[in-house]
Amino acid sequence: MAEIPVQPKRGPRAWVWIVALIVLAIILWLVFGSRQQRPAITTGAVPATQLAPGVAVRAVA
Repeated sequence: MAEIPVQPKRGPRAWVWIVALIVLAIILWLVFGSRQQRPAITTGAVPATQLAPGVAVRAVA
């Protein structure tokens, strides 16, 4: 009978790539996906669109 050489697999296994892609997707979602839910950083001034009609708006330099 002929011998069949048994060689160990080279490189990372498939589940390592799957876990890495899931972790990468979670990181990208936390960085880019939550931008819409996070309130914008403001200086405390009320935007002109939320002022009552007739209220004077002063430019801040």
